[in-house]
Amino acid sequence: MQQEKLLAQPRLWLLDHVPAGCEVWVNKTNCMVVPPGYTSLQMPSGMTLRVVTHAKGYVRIDDKQWELNRGDMFCATPGVEICFGGGEHSHWGWYEIQLRGAGARSVFKACGMTPRLPVVKPQNPTAVLKHFKAMHKLFGQSTRQPHQAMAILHQLINAIGKALMPEITSQNNRGHLVELACAMLESQPHIGMNVNELANLLKVDRVTLQRAFKSELNMSPSSYINSQRIKRAYELLDATNWPLRQVALACGYVSEKYFIRSFRLATGRTPGKWRGINSKSG
Repeated sequence: MQQEKLLAQPRLWLLDHVPAGCEVWVNKTNCMVVPPGYTSLQMPSGMTLRVVTHAKGYVRIDDKQWELNRGDMFCATPGVEICFGGGEHSHWGWYEIQLRGAGARSVFKACGMTPRLPVVKPQNPTAVLKHFKAMHKLFGQSTRQPHQAMAILHQLINAIGKALMPEITSQNNRGHLVELACAMLESQPHIGMNVNELANLLKVDRVTLQRAFKSELNMSPSSYINSQRIKRAYELLDATNWPLRQVALACGYVSEKYFIRSFRLATGRTPGKWRGINSKSG
């Protein structure tokens, strides 16, 4: 029996400059319908909001699991492994939007979500579904403006109806330092920043930053930066037909040659071969 394929509509919108007056912006949408029994285990590459469009599903982080119904929302945060899927007997679907920028985490908090408490039941699920659909439609248009996406995002937050959830943190806390570092990396349209530049922006020395990343994520900051570049490369190779040189620059690599070498070390394949295999399987 032939295995059912999932249906996906990824739409990417990379901006050369941060929209004026914005600490957060939307750079990707998707509409997914997956076959019965679908499960996804991910270490997210970006700050992603999802809303269930039909049928029941679940999301699991660590040893906690939440059941999901139509109109329920859940988030995915870089550095926090997440597992989600649908039921065994019915197709499952969702819309998703991916956020960039230093303000992305504040959007999650405004929606009543945290990285390890990722589920919320909106006060107005019908309006939430409407706004997700509108965002996805906008991303499919040939003429569009960044602030149109921001207007829809603000309407979405308002429809969720959750107040900002304050979080007590210490400025010297390692977890807070890593959170700020990840936010700064996400605020860059292209991940071209190195560890020294990141440490300077955070006003800490390189050793302090390395210890914080090792303590919180069990990896060095340079490894984290490279993993985010590779994950963004996955997205671009899958969602665009850009030449490798353009993909390399969009992921923060100084040259196509360096990008190919780094991608092969991380995945065991060249970017071109990876794209070819995945385009055939998709």
